[in-house]
Amino acid sequence: QTVYTGRKYWWYDKTSKKLIKGGDPESNYAHYCLHKLKMLPSQFINMSKPERAFIIASIDLKIEYEKKELKKVKRKRH
Repeated sequence: QTVYTGRKYWWYDKTSKKLIKGGDPESNYAHYCLHKLKMLPSQFINMSKPERAFIIASIDLKIEYEKKELKKVKRKRH
């Protein structure tokens, strides 16, 4: 499907969007890698299992840390 953004055409697959929104774990981690780690989803998917497991564990720890930090900030505001 083609979407015109004003300057460029962006190609995307509705199936991929559904996987991310639907909670598919592999797609969610690939999405995180794309936006936060500047890594193409294909790079993430094509990693060896131990490498991918390490990245997933690292992402989980980072998210856990960010949630704790957010709670601290909210407590300080109140």
